[in-house]
Amino acid sequence: MTLRDCTSQIFKLSVAGYINGEKFIYNRFDKMVRAMFGGDAKKYIGEICLPDGRWWFKIFRLKNGEYDYYIPETKEQNAILAKELTLNKN
Repeated sequence: MTLRDCTSQIFKLSVAGYINGEKFIYNRFDKMVRAMFGGDAKKYIGEICLPDGRWWFKIFRLKNGEYDYYIPETKEQNAILAKELTLNKN
């Protein structure tokens, strides 16, 4: 899928456009993610507000140049993704 497909689907899943703790309009969110992938980034990890709470999500570039995203299904998977985020800060 394209990067625009990923950002569109994530935005539609979010409650009222809340991503990373603030309210976004779609174009702003899409531009922010595109800027992150404009360099050599292979993934973007952020936080999405879903009806059952805040969850981490990851958008990543596949080897064929397309993109996909991942939203954990359990709190345990969410904790693993959060740990991946903190490991990337060092």
